Amino acid sequence: FIGYWASSRDIAGDISRLMPMFALVALTAVALNVFGIRNSFDMKQVDYGIPVVTLVSAIAWAAVLAVMARRLQSNIVGRGLAAIGCASMTIMFLHQFVQLMMAKKFGIPQALPRVVVALLACYLMHELLKTSPVIARFFLGLQAPQKPAI
Repeated sequence: FIGYWASSRDIAGDISRLMPMFALVALTAVALNVFGIRNSFDMKQVDYGIPVVTLVSAIAWAAVLAVMARRLQSNIVGRGLAAIGCASMTIMFLHQFVQLMMAKKFGIPQALPRVVVALLACYLMHELLKTSPVIARFFLGLQAPQKPAI
């Protein structure tokens, strides 16, 4: 809900002005984990963290990451991350299949190479799906660009 609410507003100025507070809260959240107080959220394991504290920590980290993303958007790292972000739904649905296939069928036990290859393979699959307007519409929800009126 908070993400949806924020997406309809220009909150970049508010976030930048409050960044010291967000950074302090985010670092405090990390400190809790370092000192053994589990401040995490894991719906798969029905671990909802510390009431209110985990929510506030997550919002603070989202704000910190939003400011970092704004600052990175104009360089090559930011453009690369933006491209991965555009393909995030495809990556989300395919990465487990790819990395588990690499572990089981190709016997690659190390996580890092599996993650890198899964990320690249899923990104390439996304780009391949985008090449056909019909496939892009059905699998990615993308509409073909409209031709300008004459």
